[in-house]
Amino acid sequence: MAKEYSFSQKFIEGEVKSGFWNTALYGVVALNSFVIVYFLSIYEYGVYQLILSVVALAESLTVGILDDVIFSDLSRYIGNGNNISAKKLFKEYAIFRIGSSIFLAVLIILFSSLISAHYGYDNMSYPISLAILALPFMASISVMNLFFRSNIYFSSFGAPVFGEVLKIVVIFLLWFWQGLGIPQILIAYLAGLIFSFLFAGFHFLRLYKKVFYGVKESIHGSLVFKLFKEYGAWVFFRYILAKIANNIRPWLIKFFVGTEGLGLFAFARNIFSMIMRLLPFGMFGDLLPREVEDKKRVRFLFIRMIKYSVWLSFLCAALSFLLLPFLVNIFLPKYNPAVPLLKIMTFIVFSYGFYKIFRITLVVFKEQKTLALKSFDNSVLAPFMLFFLLPLFGVVGAAIEWVITYAVTTVLFYFYLVKAHPYLSLQLKDLLIFDKYDRTFFKKIFQRLLLVFRKV
Repeated sequence: MAKEYSFSQKFIEGEVKSGFWNTALYGVVALNSFVIVYFLSIYEYGVYQLILSVVALAESLTVGILDDVIFSDLSRYIGNGNNISAKKLFKEYAIFRIGSSIFLAVLIILFSSLISAHYGYDNMSYPISLAILALPFMASISVMNLFFRSNIYFSSFGAPVFGEVLKIVVIFLLWFWQGLGIPQILIAYLAGLIFSFLFAGFHFLRLYKKVFYGVKESIHGSLVFKLFKEYGAWVFFRYILAKIANNIRPWLIKFFVGTEGLGLFAFARNIFSMIMRLLPFGMFGDLLPREVEDKKRVRFLFIRMIKYSVWLSFLCAALSFLLLPFLVNIFLPKYNPAVPLLKIMTFIVFSYGFYKIFRITLVVFKEQKTLALKSFDNSVLAPFMLFFLLPLFGVVGAAIEWVITYAVTTVLFYFYLVKAHPYLSLQLKDLLIFDKYDRTFFKKIFQRLLLVFRKV
């Protein structure tokens, strides 16, 4: 009973605090996005998305591919009190992760003019260089968040919120000073990221000293290398394929439909990406590594998380379908051509309710081969469908592809998960029953929310 209470208490505390800060974060992000799409033409917004795809592709080439695997082991070490192994693993990974990002950023800046030529646009070297400067800061923040999550530390949740607030302040300052274009937006983006880095860094230094005070490293050999040998090949394969699949999409849309079509798709997709990131239950992945030895316990938690996630995702999908077209027509009428895309993409939100919990569980159980094979399916399926759907349906075809890819991924994740862990199989009644535990759980959440709002 003590174990269950501990999990439930930490889960609710983490979800409420992260939910509060994530709501604040994506409120500010939504405002930033609104300003960007308002001031940029649909064409410019498409170019902006192409630049961001370069950053995303570059990030895929850093050692961040091991984040999930490192987190799982780091969390277990800290949970078991093995701080010697935890410190060595974290230090090694931090050096690799940040070092590779700095190296890649310098390399891309040196060859930015060559990259720019492949865009087919003039004077793109400067914006690309600006955007790529984000890489080391993104890597550093990612590493610090890894440490925060492993220690179930909640005080740093505000870092990205304050970064986004600074971003919008810089955007308006630059707008008043010299007008707003792609370079100005990238400068604001970089300023916000640096501020988030400094805020998180303050909390990180305090927590690092507290956790590893007096801990001396006495382990020979590389723990990161050991993990890479064990799981890394599949992680690398999965990560690269997934990034290729995600970042080839904008280029295919640009080729078949044009830059404005890409702008419409990016607009619709970014809205739903934001909605999906707002869906809770991320704490499930942070706490599950501490519960994996008890199959009965894992099944109990897994079913609850699936049930709550699906209920909430269904509600979000329904509200999105009804409200988004209306809101776009009122506030951003130039993006009315994106409304059919928005309606189609609502189906992704429902799939995501299952997908998120399935993926978290596969990661925790280190089913990297399964995740890698799935990424292969994804990277092949998505471009294949786009080659047929884009010429037939235009940019709407990209929305259809995204929905199908998500649905197929979700089904395969479940198939592989149940095949490896049969005790996690689901029945319809698992999703529909609302029992005493559920009532107590939601009561605790409500009570916690009241405490948070009273403090605010």
